[in-house]
Amino acid sequence: PTDAYSASVVIDQTGPSVVSSTPSGTITTGESYVDVTFDKAIQASSFTTSQVSIIGPNGAVEALSVTPLSSTQFQIGFAFQTTDGAYSVTVGPNILDLAGNAMDQNHNGTNGEADDTYTAAFTIALQPLQIIAQSPTSSTFIPALEQLQVTFSEPINPGSFTASQVQASGPDGPVTVTGVTEVSPSVYVIDISRQAGSGTYTIKIGPDISDPAGDLMDQNGNGIQGEPNDAYVG
Repeated sequence: PTDAYSASVVIDQTGPSVVSSTPSGTITTGESYVDVTFDKAIQASSFTTSQVSIIGPNGAVEALSVTPLSSTQFQIGFAFQTTDGAYSVTVGPNILDLAGNAMDQNHNGTNGEADDTYTAAFTIALQPLQIIAQSPTSSTFIPALEQLQVTFSEPINPGSFTASQVQASGPDGPVTVTGVTEVSPSVYVIDISRQAGSGTYTIKIGPDISDPAGDLMDQNGNGIQGEPNDAYVG
């Protein structure tokens, strides 16, 4: 009886899933990689750049490499990113474990579905949020005024920039602000009631305008956000 051979076989039909990723949240440095960790060992040959999609504030970012750090942890490399804003790195679903199972990120028992991908998210916030340009400029002479365009140092949260963040005045007193329109993530047009009277006009913007990371304006550049004197005056 002791000369009998016995063996056991494990059947594994459960797809792998990502359990963590770094970086996450808001970071104050540039970045060129994301590490993802799976709940089980992965076939390294199945995890290539074709299984990675990266989106940043300026659009698609090319995945340059996938490097195994261990049987369960991999590093996704891309060109160094320094633009402030939100980034997402999506992986899968056709990344395989050692048994050949594709990902089951949603844990519904069906492997390799379109929604079995995993998305890592982080936000870069490097530079202070400031208004860096306006048009027309303060030195421009114009026959009438009903719009002002401003450019921020980085993309902003559009919901934070409303007419309530703008005060305008002219030689005859306060000027009505009628709206704020997004031109691009960092460029906005402010509409005011048409002004044709001669004299100097002043506009005050902020300081409770935020970027996608939630950081408020720091127009004076002292590192303290949202102070009253962080409002832009033009």
